[in-house]
Amino acid sequence: ATSFPSLLDAGMMLTLISLDSTTIAVVEYNSSFYGDDDKAKGGWSLERIDANNLSDNVNWKASTDVSGGTPGRENSAADVNPDILAPYVIKTEMMDEYSILLLFSEMINSSILQNIEYYTVENIGHPSIAEPLTEELSNQVELRFDNSFNIGIIYELSVSTEIKDIHGNRYNGEVLTFGRMETPNKDDIIINEILFQPYLGGADFVEIYNRSDKILDLSDISIANRNKSDGKLQQIHKVTENHIYLHPKDYFVFTTDYTLSQFYYIENPDNIIVMSGFPSYPNEEGTVAILDSETNVIDEFTYSNKMHGVFISNPQGVSLERVDYDRKSAELANWQSSAQTAGFATPTYKNSCYKQTDETDEAFAILPTTFSPDGDGYDDVLFIDYKMPVANCVANISIYSLRGSFVKEICRNMTLGTEGRLTWDGTAANKIKAPIGPYIVYIEAFNADGKVYKYKKVCVVASRK
Repeated sequence: ATSFPSLLDAGMMLTLISLDSTTIAVVEYNSSFYGDDDKAKGGWSLERIDANNLSDNVNWKASTDVSGGTPGRENSAADVNPDILAPYVIKTEMMDEYSILLLFSEMINSSILQNIEYYTVENIGHPSIAEPLTEELSNQVELRFDNSFNIGIIYELSVSTEIKDIHGNRYNGEVLTFGRMETPNKDDIIINEILFQPYLGGADFVEIYNRSDKILDLSDISIANRNKSDGKLQQIHKVTENHIYLHPKDYFVFTTDYTLSQFYYIENPDNIIVMSGFPSYPNEEGTVAILDSETNVIDEFTYSNKMHGVFISNPQGVSLERVDYDRKSAELANWQSSAQTAGFATPTYKNSCYKQTDETDEAFAILPTTFSPDGDGYDDVLFIDYKMPVANCVANISIYSLRGSFVKEICRNMTLGTEGRLTWDGTAANKIKAPIGPYIVYIEAFNADGKVYKYKKVCVVASRK
């Protein structure tokens, strides 16, 4: 050939076309096809496993030939590998207020994709046009509607199981959700989990959670840290250039490589974004900041390795998790070490230590009433939540045995805000774990007018081991 197209390392779509412009074959490759991080760095070819499987789904791997590839010869990866996987939609993306783009997991005949009756939006109906990206085979189709979609509404799109791949596997029937993306306000997105001291060979990660009722665009989001000496934002990295939906109650994880699955259970692999650049988060302490497109802070969290539970002897590989979405990131009592039973981290799903504040008519509440400070990360601390009628009340809180023996002072003459959270880690004044059994949390608070609040709450120190 007199010329040859440039092939990008990260991936692109390649099409083989005959002289009469007929599409012969299409492949949209990416570096994950290698299945080998070292070979993906360069010097090795990608080989199709089964020549009779025209799907790209799990049908490519790195060459095992000592030369790094097999041009002109049978592929070293050649094997029987039929396509038995149903096609699914990797993502939905709104192109504008009238159009949706669907990206399928594999190539589908364009004549199938362009049937408008195969797509139905609840309470709206079929699109007026369904236009595949290419004429013969495509993994993308743009759906255009006559009426615009409104901001603030989450729509449901049903896709017919008559849509099938080139090997006859039918669409899996999943109902898709989409909507117009909105601009995030402060605390719409919160930092939900951070791993800043990974295992050897692992990587830092930051997990976010959408606590709003908006659909947000992750391409508008950046992540950063703060300079310790002057407090200024630095190392600002855009999360992604792609328009990716962040739906209400969605979790997304930002990291630098795909090694998380080697160390932790990943409930939603598609909700991991591997970034080419990432801020530095030191093992001792640092600040994580989530920014909007104008670099305004949406949420930030200043962490320290001292925030890990007293029974975590080695914090390597242990994440810090947010306890309650509705409490502020700055509250130290709103962060706990991830549970041992969850593998010490919960990337892409609900935190192991999540506990929502109990609603109560009293100024003080404790939860859980039975806790087990044994270092497994599950109910390791007692939370003492307060909601005061006025700010600047002063509190004294101490722990006693049922016989009235002093065990530990939680706070003395502490000025309280209107609401907040304190904790007891289950240790006595001598920093030794308190014996298993019931205890009294004695609370005394008073305001500037001399009104006094007194409570005796019973809790139980237990053991799960």
